[in-house]
This record gives sequence, C-alpha cells and structure tokens, in this order.
Amino acid sequence: MLHLLFLQVGPLKNIRRAECSNSTPTRFPSTCLKKQKKGSIEGNDLRKEIVSPLVLNANVLDWLLDHPELIPEEWKRKYIFFWGTIYRGSDDNLYVRYLIWDGAMWDWRRRWLGDDFASSDFPAALAS
Repeated sequence: MLHLLFLQVGPLKNIRRAECSNSTPTRFPSTCLKKQKKGSIEGNDLRKEIVSPLVLNANVLDWLLDHPELIPEEWKRKYIFFWGTIYRGSDDNLYVRYLIWDGAMWDWRRRWLGDDFASSDFPAALAS
C-alpha cells in the first residue's frame, strides 16, 4: 500500500482575497503548456513550469468530489491535475493527484512525477 505524505508547493500566500472570492471552481482555466502541446513533458520538469500562485491544491479536488454537480461536463475528456499539493510516497517518489471521470463517476488518481504528462493533462488553477 502506498502511504502519501503532504508536501505543500508554491507561493500560495500571494493569492489576493478578491481573486479567491470572485472565482468559482467552474471558472478554472484548463490550458495546457506549450511543451505539452508539442508532445509530452516529464512531471518533474512540468512542476517547475507551473509556479503560479493560482494553481489549486488537493483540498479543491476533494471539494469537487463532494460537489460533482459543479464539475464542467467538458472535463470528462481530460485529466485535471492539482499541482498545489505534491505527495511523497513510501517509495520516496513524488506524486500529484488528479480528477478523472471513470465512465460512471468522478474519482481521483495519482501520477508519479517521473511519468510524462501529455496534452490531455491540465493543471487546475484559478482564473486570473
């Protein structure tokens, strides 16, 4: 069994109160990076590219799973990653959680940062 430990990533303290109060989960931008559009990018490299204070953490993922009616329909064809929280497994590898439609319901999975991330893998972030 994989045991995950919490490791916070990113300067989330820089989010202004107005940005938080005016944003809702259904307004998250889900644009992939240019390097992903050309093919794929290794997770550890992608993590370095995603340095925005607007990137969402896994608390939002858990909230969305509790409120699936607020998840946009078009996300069913995408993997939405919550890069604001990185986990370290008992194997000492780093992982990021993502939202997935399994064909019947919304669920979450985790992906090793040593894997490649493709153009269907989107970071969850607040709309700027």
